[in-house]
Amino acid sequence: MAFENSQAFTTEGKNEICSDQFECTCRLEIPNEKQVKKVLGINAIAKITGQEKVSDGVNFAGDTYFHVAYETEEGVLASATAVASWQQKIEAFQNENYAILPEVKETVLTGQSLSEICVSALIDVKVVGITAEKIYSVEGIGADYVKLENTHEYQKAVNFVTETFNEVSEQQIAGKVEDVLQYFGNVRVKNVTAGIDTVTIDGEAYVNVALLIDGEVVNQVKTFDFKHEAAVLSTVPNNLVDATVNLANLNVTASVSEIDNNTNLIFALDLSTVVAVYSKDNMVVVEDLFSTEKETACQYECVKLSTFEGEKYFTDNQVISFIVDKEVENICYLSNAVANVNDVIKTEGGVTLNGAVCVDAVFTDENQGKFTFQGFAPFSVQLPDADAEDDFNVTAKVLSYKLKSQNEVVFTTEIDVTAKNYQNQYVTYVSSVQENEEKAGDTAAIRVYVTGENEKLFGIAKAINVRPEDILSQNPIAENNIEKGTRLVVYTPLNIKF
Repeated sequence: MAFENSQAFTTEGKNEICSDQFECTCRLEIPNEKQVKKVLGINAIAKITGQEKVSDGVNFAGDTYFHVAYETEEGVLASATAVASWQQKIEAFQNENYAILPEVKETVLTGQSLSEICVSALIDVKVVGITAEKIYSVEGIGADYVKLENTHEYQKAVNFVTETFNEVSEQQIAGKVEDVLQYFGNVRVKNVTAGIDTVTIDGEAYVNVALLIDGEVVNQVKTFDFKHEAAVLSTVPNNLVDATVNLANLNVTASVSEIDNNTNLIFALDLSTVVAVYSKDNMVVVEDLFSTEKETACQYECVKLSTFEGEKYFTDNQVISFIVDKEVENICYLSNAVANVNDVIKTEGGVTLNGAVCVDAVFTDENQGKFTFQGFAPFSVQLPDADAEDDFNVTAKVLSYKLKSQNEVVFTTEIDVTAKNYQNQYVTYVSSVQENEEKAGDTAAIRVYVTGENEKLFGIAKAINVRPEDILSQNPIAENNIEKGTRLVVYTPLNIKF
């Protein structure tokens, strides 16, 4: 017969459910007075505007915001913007609690003329949500069984929400802005705190802007803090909270004061949050068992338990450089600074991250012609108290830059790292037991067992078919670590069958 009685435990966590990719195209119309000679850079950000759960998946809609910098026929720098809307569907998706996160992975110039620019963006869509897994462990086993039970702490998701909010900031500069040539930014979460029914997210937004002021390109950097309270029902203080904030849209506009001729730069950001709130619980599973009276066969299974422990934040300013493959007369601007990690090396007391900051740049050559270049500047960051198994998110802020020689660009960057710590444990447990025939009677009154390498009390008891407490009562030495070659003497009743 088989033991079919079992107890079920459900583990829950925030995981990626599925992903998809699609292409979004856009046509930007150019006024006659600013006809196109050469496209210098394309920036795009995707944003979800609506979603609907259907029986076989999710229908969702969104916008992609395009910003293109180009050179006119007169050799002047200029820019153009446009928004492309789209509708998509992700199929075979049953989770009720989820968030859709779009990200532009690549932009391509598909065509241009004097009066229009055609671009395309490859958009990567990830769906994250609460996923559950059930663990079935045996229970109600007979009195003749010896079992090894262990208690494991595991994680349950209390709630999971997504929200969007807006942030606006202003910065005053001198001079009249003729054009906003390019802008890019990123967002960093600095602290997450659970309240009674809300989660407070403290973070920082960073914006880098290249402006055309009186015919000259001027770089402006803006960093400002934000705080947002997300409504999360069933939240209690001291629960573990995990949150991410994504930059859904970024617009930079300039307005000139009529009085003093100063310019106000207005930074408008749409931000989207993904918040997961976790609680912890305990489960007792049977990891091994055997019968002292019958032959048994156990069915074993293994499950991975991943528990979010919290996160740490690191910041490091570095001066790094990259080489241009042709001579440069002047730097127009840098844009789209992205930090990529190549190696995670465990060190004494922490972790070293090695990677590179990728930047797009616009230069002028000796003939005052403008050209684009993508540079990779290596960096190395020391993270004390971090673990190599952490989940690292790295962002870069370009604070300043200069031309060191005719083909080397040096820039100061702030590397911000968020390290999310997850503790993983692999639990092996007995999911079912098959009972077979009775065991043969024991004909020995005294048994001597010599232990092998790394043997444990439970395994020894299973090998000689006696209870662990019987071994321990007659061999107190077995209470501590059992060394190889230890002689254990066990007295058992003499059982003679006629």
